Amino acid sequence: MVALEGVYVPALFLTGSGGKSAEAGQRAQAAMQRLAQAWVTLRPTFAGLWPRDAAWQRSVGQVQQHIDEGAQRTQQGAWAAAHEALEHVREVLAQARQAKGLVFLPDRYTVFHAEMEALVAAGAAAVLDRPALRARYTRARALWQGIVDTAVDVERDGLSPARQTQQARALAEETTALSLLSQALDDADDAVLRQRLVALKAPFVRAYTAFGRELER
Repeated sequence: MVALEGVYVPALFLTGSGGKSAEAGQRAQAAMQRLAQAWVTLRPTFAGLWPRDAAWQRSVGQVQQHIDEGAQRTQQGAWAAAHEALEHVREVLAQARQAKGLVFLPDRYTVFHAEMEALVAAGAAAVLDRPALRARYTRARALWQGIVDTAVDVERDGLSPARQTQQARALAEETTALSLLSQALDDADDAVLRQRLVALKAPFVRAYTAFGRELER
């Protein structure tokens, strides 16, 4: 599973910025190609984990569909659609692993990401509902603490020393960003609160992309 994460994360990350320049598009295309090629090799391994479990096999098939969709959209230069297709890969696998009782650290990031995005989206409303934002914040903070409390195993999680350092720093930065958001929910004006919400995204991305082995190229 770590082997897939190492090529999946770069493809997910780079398709998100593939339209920014010709060079960005080329990097995204190369990352998508590496992911598609790796999945050809890795799919039998995933399918073989629970060959008689119909739900697991459906999930493996869905991953194939989303990777195929991502590859097709990448070829078309439809970067938003390519990125969205790849987002579904981690969602499908996180749900499938959870159903099997597997604890896989990147899945905790996937669950937090969904709550964080909902929190940021709620902060974009014309009128801020602070009690609702506080409730979402509380859920997100608990999920983040679950990530922080999960020890990183270098061998298990496939992190190089450089990516270990990147992730450790980003974890601390995201924890600080969440604390500042909590303070802003209590007493900051709307403009500052909106800034604190958006500030959650960058350190999270740095923490999660540390799982992407191919980003070191």
